[in-house]
Amino acid sequence: MLKQTKRRIGANLEIALETLLDTQAEITKDNNTFAIRQLQREAKEKLQSKLSLAEIDNLCQKQTEIVQLQHLQEQEQKIAQIQVNTSN
Repeated sequence: MLKQTKRRIGANLEIALETLLDTQAEITKDNNTFAIRQLQREAKEKLQSKLSLAEIDNLCQKQTEIVQLQHLQEQEQKIAQIQVNTSN
């Protein structure tokens, strides 16, 4: 999906796409500052020249899901490590 989106938007907007995904990851991690929101707004505005708002929102949703799954995986690894440490 990401490769297809990059092809559609072209090289000129790849940084805007990366900014959108990075800011969404930060928002998901509760780093919801004004500066982060402003960067995301600017990235969305740039991307709207090639993508619909629904497509942009879908990318943000997918990024949120990825970050949440990564966080869950990190938590599970910590629990497994604690269990290993307590059984030794």
